[in-house]
Amino acid sequence: MEIIKISDKNLIKKTVEYLKMDGVVVYPTDTIYGIGCLATDKNAIKKIFKIKQRGKQKGMIILVDSIKMAKKYCEISKEQEKILEEVWLLTKPRPSPLLSKERGKLPLPFLTKGEAVTLILKSRGILPKELSGGKKTLAVRLPKNDFLIKLIKKAGAPIVSTSLNLSGEKPLKNVKDLEKTLHVNLYFGSIRNKKIGNFKKKIDLVIDAGTVKGRPSRVADIRDVEKIKIIR
Repeated sequence: MEIIKISDKNLIKKTVEYLKMDGVVVYPTDTIYGIGCLATDKNAIKKIFKIKQRGKQKGMIILVDSIKMAKKYCEISKEQEKILEEVWLLTKPRPSPLLSKERGKLPLPFLTKGEAVTLILKSRGILPKELSGGKKTLAVRLPKNDFLIKLIKKAGAPIVSTSLNLSGEKPLKNVKDLEKTLHVNLYFGSIRNKKIGNFKKKIDLVIDAGTVKGRPSRVADIRDVEKIKIIR
């Protein structure tokens, strides 16, 4: 496992190199620390499930660099696209059609400036089914973070984003306690020289950004725009 600081000048290049070699990466998101890989990499996705001890029926979020990328992997109607634009590109603290009383009479507060929102959409079936727990859906977010946008663009594919913790436990706010929190036997070394005995529970790269004080994103199912469901 290699640890690098968020300030490393070769951060994007190095992270993409790991991702393209079936790598599993711990990184700061626009919400909390996440553990991820390329969303197109079935082998790396399986590693994450093992590291987190996560049930196969539970899907994972993917991060995209644009609405255009989301449309590549999800079926998105014109009305859904308007919601995506309103929620993901929100620049002023104003009512969102997703949460306003005018749309479905949802008794929820307005979105605030910068709030992260993950949306559940119908999958086109291009990405591994493990990402959606076997369902025909995808949980997608456009992050409000320049580092992540640049990383996804450079990688050329969405990135998996699931909270850094064992399934059912509280998310980790600082990578200093990584080994203790995940209860896995990590070792230092290059991804190119993997030890087979530790391969199943290996994290390849950790991006240290200190303490991250964010909170998990709001999640909403907008497959049916007339019956939007707020998951959290």
